[in-house]
Amino acid sequence: MAREGRQWSDFEIAVSDYLTTLREKAGEPSYRRLAELTGIKFSRLRDIFTKQNGTPTLQEFIDLCLTFGKDPADVIYKIMKDLEAKGISLSNIPAQNDPADEANAALASADNGVDIDAWADRIKAEDSVHEEQP
Repeated sequence: MAREGRQWSDFEIAVSDYLTTLREKAGEPSYRRLAELTGIKFSRLRDIFTKQNGTPTLQEFIDLCLTFGKDPADVIYKIMKDLEAKGISLSNIPAQNDPADEANAALASADNGVDIDAWADRIKAEDSVHEEQP
């Protein structure tokens, strides 16, 4: 029985499309040439560029981005923004929020009613008592 690759998400399709654009801009190097540069088998490269079989792994994505001179993080951000601009929901990808806001919210909800400032003052007072003792 034949195995099917995992269903490609909108994001993974956009990744393949973007990588295809990069390949075109690079003069359309052959899959065998890209295999030499990336270490990815040429048949696997063909699958990635033609959106067949399994979706690209993170390592394959990184290797291809770097081969084309692109920062993988920048590429992910660009693809996400492009999809959002087209109205394609990335509901399984968390929205970008300020990490500091998220951390503060987590701390605020985790305090269980404890006055953190009073607790800190108490610790400072205890530390000063311990420092004064010989």
